[in-house]
Amino acid sequence: MHDAEPSTILKTDALGRVTLTREKRAELLEAFDRSGLKGTQFARLAGVNYGTFASWVQDRRHARGEYPLVRKPATAATPPPLRLLEATLAAPASASSRVSPLEVHLPGGAKLLITDSSHIALVAQLLNSLRVPC
Repeated sequence: MHDAEPSTILKTDALGRVTLTREKRAELLEAFDRSGLKGTQFARLAGVNYGTFASWVQDRRHARGEYPLVRKPATAATPPPLRLLEATLAAPASASSRVSPLEVHLPGGAKLLITDSSHIALVAQLLNSLRVPC
C-alpha cells in the first residue's frame, strides 16, 4: 500500500476474523494488484490472515477464468474402477474329472467361487451392478 492512500480500520468478528463486504473485498484485491507486493506481505500490511487472503485471490481467479478448476484425485472413499476380464470354464473331459473352480477377487477382499458354468450369467449381473456406485 502506498502512503498516499488513506488507512481503513477493518471490522472483525468475535474471533478476530476480518469481515468485509464484497465491495470492500474487491477494493482490497484491486489494491493488491496495484501494489506489486507478494501476497504474504500485502495480507500482513492489510491486517488480514494470509490464508483467508489467499482464498480470496484464488476465488477471484477462478471466477475470472484465469485458471481452470482442478479435479480432486480419487480418495480412499472412492472405490477403485472395476476391472473386468473375460474367462470361460472348460467343460470336463469326463464326468469323473473335476474342473477347478474360478475364483474372482472383488475390491474389499470379497471372493466369488464359481464352480458351475451355469452361474456365469449371475456373476456377470453381479459385476455389472457393482459398477454403479451406491
